[in-house]
Amino acid sequence: MPVKVFTDSACDLEQAVCDELDITVVPLSVRFGNEELTDRVDLTPQAFYEKMAATPTLPETAAPAPGAFEQAFREALDGGADGVVCINLAGGLSATIASAQNAARAIGDDRVQVVDSHSV
Repeated sequence: MPVKVFTDSACDLEQAVCDELDITVVPLSVRFGNEELTDRVDLTPQAFYEKMAATPTLPETAAPAPGAFEQAFREALDGGADGVVCINLAGGLSATIASAQNAARAIGDDRVQVVDSHSV
């Protein structure tokens, strides 16, 4: 099986593209005040922009927990992937890459590689 590609939901790739290229997206959390939503699960891109327009405070994001990345990476390897590459939101802007790196260390398999996109 080929290398499995992962990213986080800050990538803004359309789901159809992810499906076509077999890219797994690990979602960030998005908070609007006291309301916390899981990106791409509880919150579509359209709903995000609607909430932004209707809410006076700016949304905040939170990185996925390392466990979310670890579970996804293990499932890919257990499913026969030759390797895993995870391309994330810029490390200088988000803790997301640190979560993915912690997950890779927890797995302890050099077939899991985490890449900082240095991009938003």
